[in-house]
Amino acid sequence: MTAERTRYMYSKVYMEPDRYYKPERRTSRKRISRAERIARRRRERMKKMAAFFLTLIIMTAVGLFIGIKLTTTSANADTKAPRQKYYREYQIEKGDTLWSIAEDEMGPGWSDIREYVYEVEVLNGIEGDNLTAGNYLQLPYYE
Repeated sequence: MTAERTRYMYSKVYMEPDRYYKPERRTSRKRISRAERIARRRRERMKKMAAFFLTLIIMTAVGLFIGIKLTTTSANADTKAPRQKYYREYQIEKGDTLWSIAEDEMGPGWSDIREYVYEVEVLNGIEGDNLTAGNYLQLPYYE
């Protein structure tokens, strides 16, 4: 081996050939027909549109999810913690009905007087408006 060839083998050019290598340029180019170019452009456009609509759908779903989460969180923040239910005795007077007692004794724990009357009936085992003066009823209330 000659000294010049040995020097070339250990030079930077020989050690990193990819850095200095330029591929040969092709002399013949394949001709693409006009119809094929149009079809390629159409496919590329369709891919872009599909990506756009997929992104739009995902962003809409994320927006709806966040909106629902914020709405339920704010709705839950407005409601108060459940209160404790207590019971007291009420002595039935002459002329009392469940509805008149409910109007006087129902507190803020119920949204409807019918719910309160139903709970008093179930609690005391009463059917209808059969009340006897002097007897006692258990009445629920919240605190």
